[in-house]
Amino acid sequence: MSATRVDVAAPANTNPSGSVKFRNIGTAPAIGLLSADVGWIVPDPAVITIAPGAEVTAGFTIDRAKRPDASSLSGTLSATLSFVYLARNGSSGRAPFAGLPSLAAPVAVGDTVQPPLTSSGIPAILPGELGLVIPGVGNITGSVGVFISDISIGNALSGSAAPDLKLYYLSGTTSISASQPVSSGQSLNLADIVNTVFGKSEQIGALHVRSSAVPQLGVNASVFNKSNPAGTYGSAIPVFRTNRAIAKGETSMITGLRKSATSHTNVYVQEVSGTPTTADVTFLGAGGQTLGMLSALPVNAFAPAIIGQVSVPEGTVSTRVANLGDGAIVWYATPVDRSSGDTWAVADWNRFFGRSGTEQQVIPVAGSAPGRNQTYFRTDISIANPGSVTAAGTLRYYQQTPTVTTFEKPLSIEPGRTLALDDVVVSFFGATAPSLGHVVLTSSDGSFTMSSRTYTTVQGTTQTFGTGVPVMTRSDALRLGQAKVFGAVKDSTAATTNAARPGTFRTNVGLVETEGESVTVRVSILLFDGRQLAAGGATAAKSYPLAPHEFRQLNAIVSEILGAATREADFGDLDNVQVKIEVIAGTGGVLVYATSTDNGTGDTLLRIE
Repeated sequence: MSATRVDVAAPANTNPSGSVKFRNIGTAPAIGLLSADVGWIVPDPAVITIAPGAEVTAGFTIDRAKRPDASSLSGTLSATLSFVYLARNGSSGRAPFAGLPSLAAPVAVGDTVQPPLTSSGIPAILPGELGLVIPGVGNITGSVGVFISDISIGNALSGSAAPDLKLYYLSGTTSISASQPVSSGQSLNLADIVNTVFGKSEQIGALHVRSSAVPQLGVNASVFNKSNPAGTYGSAIPVFRTNRAIAKGETSMITGLRKSATSHTNVYVQEVSGTPTTADVTFLGAGGQTLGMLSALPVNAFAPAIIGQVSVPEGTVSTRVANLGDGAIVWYATPVDRSSGDTWAVADWNRFFGRSGTEQQVIPVAGSAPGRNQTYFRTDISIANPGSVTAAGTLRYYQQTPTVTTFEKPLSIEPGRTLALDDVVVSFFGATAPSLGHVVLTSSDGSFTMSSRTYTTVQGTTQTFGTGVPVMTRSDALRLGQAKVFGAVKDSTAATTNAARPGTFRTNVGLVETEGESVTVRVSILLFDGRQLAAGGATAAKSYPLAPHEFRQLNAIVSEILGAATREADFGDLDNVQVKIEVIAGTGGVLVYATSTDNGTGDTLLRIE
């Protein structure tokens, strides 16, 4: 196959069609048929023959009457289309696959129901209103492949619908709006949103979310590089609240940027209020020295100003932005591993969560340990001082072994300087691998800004694949009676995972106790419309007690909750399910996250919404 993911789209009253390409890299003809793992993908029935070195295109049609949401079509559903071919030659008189072993080349197919579109200006944020904005969404060919953007929207906890939800996509000076209501209890995914929903390609822009129900919605955004036949590489990117933007005269600092022979960084500076502004962007080395500066960078109303890799000086590890005008700014950066094409996001997490930088900060997952399919995960941390006085504090690592073991070291960072800690668990704390847990930064004087990345190398390569990890605080933890739902979750079977099938995902959920108190959480699996997943007469829910400061990761989440045997017997690969985490007992607090890992590449993205 020449691609591991294909997306098609059409309005609700249309059955779209599409095609996939397969290349024969062997020395003998490949003879086979297309096969889908769901009834709503209808492959062309013709026998396909691919000569050695040749490429063929095969077609398919979507039958939306067979989609599980046929009564109320919405969003994207994904499944697998495979070219199933003979593992060895048979006689010409035998029917394909008649008793002969076969192999499959799978492609992930997404079908998106395109909502109604209008050419429409972006409405201003009125006093007391809240909007969401996602800079850097696009469908574009970059230096290391084709990048696309997926969006998920969840409305699982409110008990009321969001009928007025509108999505505004702006690129250049042109904006388009899509009406996309979300029912109570519903979660939906919009795959490759710029192309499938808005019909645009080879461009980057910003997505603005408007609804009276914005405070009750959970919105997650991801950027993927889909050009590698081994699978996808990507990262969650920040979804910003307009009420936490940088106002005139304010500054913000991000750490964790990369610019070297093996990596580069792009920066997105986004105006969110509808008033044009200008910004000074200063690039800093580890010692706090200025390596370069973009003075009075113009940032148009509601638009992103994109700072490409050529403008980021060699050796940059942190960046400072100052808003000079009357508009309001949010911003983030995406470092890129040049060899793998993987990207991850770093932001001013203090500004993102609406805090000062003096609070206790938590990196919810860190470690140095082997993973599945010959992967090995480790964590890098970057800590900078955005203030004008020396910042002092303590960095503590809580290792789960299985009881909690604590490693602690003092910190002192001068103004403007950055401390980069690669493979922090082993090289800085001195823990012995394999090790897994979480990191807490406590300030005793001054303020810190921090970023983190957990990533893997695959045996035999130096390429890295991983995810940026948002830096949270104790105030972000769930407490008794509170809950969080992750929507549009993909979780594959053990067979798919073990086969390292490209473009399929396994999902883990992380739980971190933050208060030093005992607590119990219940984890449930729901369908896309909020109905409980069930098998064998039992519902998919399970409770977990957490000890003080305990870190626990629930791997392969559907199998974890249902039991591996029941999950494998009753469900195939699952697309667009919900994972609900609720605190049901105890006085502790729980930070939660979800990670989705591409089974083909081992690349992971982490989400907190």
